[in-house]
Amino acid sequence: MNFLPNFLANPDPSDNWRILLLGNSLLCMPNVLKVYLENGQTKAFRFETSTTVKDIVLTLKEKLSIRSIAHFALTLEEQYNAAKIHLLHEEELIEQVVQKRESHDCRCLFRICFVPKDPLDLLQEDPVAFEYLYLQSCSDVLQERFAVEMKCSVALRLAALQIQERIYTCAQPQKVSLKYIERDWGIENFISPTLLRNMRGKDIKKAISYHMKRNQVLLDPRQKLQDRESYVALLVGAKHGVSQIINSKLSIITSLAEFTNISRVELTEESEKVSMVKIYLQDLKLLTLLLESNSAKDLVCLIVGYYRLFVDANGSIFTWGEKRQQLHRVSAEEG
Repeated sequence: MNFLPNFLANPDPSDNWRILLLGNSLLCMPNVLKVYLENGQTKAFRFETSTTVKDIVLTLKEKLSIRSIAHFALTLEEQYNAAKIHLLHEEELIEQVVQKRESHDCRCLFRICFVPKDPLDLLQEDPVAFEYLYLQSCSDVLQERFAVEMKCSVALRLAALQIQERIYTCAQPQKVSLKYIERDWGIENFISPTLLRNMRGKDIKKAISYHMKRNQVLLDPRQKLQDRESYVALLVGAKHGVSQIINSKLSIITSLAEFTNISRVELTEESEKVSMVKIYLQDLKLLTLLLESNSAKDLVCLIVGYYRLFVDANGSIFTWGEKRQQLHRVSAEEG
């Protein structure tokens, strides 16, 4: 074991950052956060002690020419479980986020976390955001974020839709052979690893051909696939507000709260791994939930994001920690 006597006996800020960089997937160099985008690009952002999550999001809004920024958020993806994504609150300080030990094995992703009620409305309001949602949906399927919930037939149909979209985007003839796709584009860019392992190539090609023919009849080739909701014990979304899943197979859902009825949200740490979420409703009712800390924080961030999206863009139903003075905007560097 190697000891670091200078760091322990005589702390120096530069030494702190050298140690923090070791095994930290969030940083590409001291004070520079690496953010992954759904189009495969990365952006690097230099941050200061006062830089917040909101500063990074607003800078990305300008760089990507996004108008409907209320749909977006910064998230942390666990390195060894891509299905686990945790939201960052807009008032969190970036310096504190990167210094947390549990964040070191995570990637910082810029994602659409607050989906529209109808994706076609987003297409009309902000084509750039709609394109981002499409790319994110394709990426989620390939990385098997919903592998447990997604049926094989659905994944194959989505693959067929994505292939047809690529054909249209590349101005290819509508009749493109699967051999061409496999050779020039790679079938692994459309089919998840699990399907590739568990299905014969012949069966995959047959299924893709069937769905492409079917889609050609049902859809204009320029239409893109819509996002789908995944069902868990608690469901927070544009269509259902805050709801509880009673029976996922039968899609039985009971509403707990509509965003318009929420007046305040509180997040309290009960222990190291458990937090309490209190949702105050306008009819004086109170919902109290005890959740794993990351899940509790995700729930609060989702409620706040959807409240601003559908109820009051400038409203505040939740305060992150103590109120701070107005912070300076972050300077950004291309990654």
